[in-house]
Amino acid sequence: DIRKAFPNYIIWVDTWNCSRGFWEKMKERGKIDIIANDYPWPCINTTCKVCHSDRKVPTRRFFE
Repeated sequence: DIRKAFPNYIIWVDTWNCSRGFWEKMKERGKIDIIANDYPWPCINTTCKVCHSDRKVPTRRFFE
């Protein structure tokens, strides 16, 4: 548990669009204090349909 490891620190994250829900739950549960970026931030995975839903190219490239 990160909170037990660092009880006296402010724990913050930057998050991509596709993982924001996870970090919002962690904030609700008190595991982190702040989600620093309050703006949309698509991930680097161009096959991610959450972050890149409006891609014009119909074929999605493989991501490793």
